[in-house]
Amino acid sequence: MTSLSPVPDFNDDLETHMVNFQLETGPVTRALLSIASAHGFADVCLKPRWRLLVYSSCLLPVPGHVATAFFFSLSAVHFAVDVGLSISLAAHFMLMLLASKRDFYERAFVLAIAYTALVHTPLFYMRLFREGEYTSLSWAVLGTCFFMCTDVLFIEDKFTLSHRRQIVAACHIIARI
Repeated sequence: MTSLSPVPDFNDDLETHMVNFQLETGPVTRALLSIASAHGFADVCLKPRWRLLVYSSCLLPVPGHVATAFFFSLSAVHFAVDVGLSISLAAHFMLMLLASKRDFYERAFVLAIAYTALVHTPLFYMRLFREGEYTSLSWAVLGTCFFMCTDVLFIEDKFTLSHRRQIVAACHIIARI
């Protein structure tokens, strides 16, 4: 059973604590998070190399609510590559509605992770393969193995979707645009 609870980010004011979540992970959720998180490893070999400069923005102080809004908006654009913009926007809107209900934000989060791991990541890997980005694909697969075999993402069987991780994901999306 997974449990999702807000985690205070003491760099933010009280209004922004709700955008930083902690998810207790079981074996299935842990595998899904490992797959979803590691697909960004493909960016290590991204060409042209200057596109990686976007990751330097991870060093900037960003308020939590801005990081989450940016992450959520870019996520809709990123998934539009898979399903089209209108379907992606509709799905993100539905997840937002589901997450707005106090007892359902965990389900919304798990649904987003499951989509990323089971649909988006395999489609992304197929695009890398078709485009001949074999080294990028290898890095992403190795990253998945690394995350599954270690506790790097998980502290005491919990995963925290921190504002910083949201910014890293946003950088991946921007680098791939």
